[in-house]
Amino acid sequence: MIIIQTSANDASTQSVIQWLSFFGEDFLRLDDNTFVEIKRLDRHHIILVLNGEEVDFNKIKSFWYRRGHFFLTKENEKNSLNNFLKTENEDAFELLQLKLLDKKHIGNYKYDNVNKLIVSELAEKCGLDVPDYIITNNKSDLLEFKEKHQKIITKHIQGLPFFKIENYMMGALTKIVETEDIINFEENFSHSLFQEYIDKEIEIRSFFINDTFYSSAIFSQNDGQTTIDFRDYNRTKPNRVAPFKLPEEIEEKLKTLNEKLNINSGSYDLILSKDSKYYFLEVNPIGQFAQVSGPCNYYLERKIAEELL
Repeated sequence: MIIIQTSANDASTQSVIQWLSFFGEDFLRLDDNTFVEIKRLDRHHIILVLNGEEVDFNKIKSFWYRRGHFFLTKENEKNSLNNFLKTENEDAFELLQLKLLDKKHIGNYKYDNVNKLIVSELAEKCGLDVPDYIITNNKSDLLEFKEKHQKIITKHIQGLPFFKIENYMMGALTKIVETEDIINFEENFSHSLFQEYIDKEIEIRSFFINDTFYSSAIFSQNDGQTTIDFRDYNRTKPNRVAPFKLPEEIEEKLKTLNEKLNINSGSYDLILSKDSKYYFLEVNPIGQFAQVSGPCNYYLERKIAEELL
């Protein structure tokens, strides 16, 4: 029996499940709409009830944390008693998650999000090159940073934010910041992240699992729409994506970073600059892998299924 924790509409999860079905393996998929009852939980034995079916915890061979959370109770009317019961369930939920991570597992529920700023500091300590950056709320310091690097970008600090304003959905992609932009800023503004612009040869997305990196080269610099941020996808003429092999010394430094973060899978974004330096950008422990797997024929969905088996 394999337990998979994911979100309801995650297509990559479904692709892995198809391989598990092909191999004839039993699995249970938990998502944000799943309610789990703990019939019994002690130091030696756990019995869960999912959709009316009892599951012996000892028969679970592996656990894949993809994303999201299941629940131990349905949402009830809010009052002081129910709030207390919810808190009781949250502590039991954390213990159950911890015990799931004692199984052979891929991913970790603790890392729905990582602090990209802290990860960047750790990456530099592991010997990886990282772009210079500044977080500031004032025009004068930003102008000084712009003068130092000449070409700079601004990007979100965490996540990929989307905002609904009236009937429009708006996103926040990476953008070039010109001197005239800064001059037009207010003297003080909300704390924002600015980073030196790296003139890239290619972008690299690398998925890591079972001590192996599966990397792809994204030729985003060949299209003006995607040069600054390849996520500004050109749906008409998509970027070319090809298999790529990171240098062994870069992979070893990334593995050291994995150990510091205590993660065993995820997606890594890097840049190979025009002057042949590898710059670490970020790691996503949940990680999208379909855009690496398909174009490069890595069949990562099968590899994940085999790892769970």
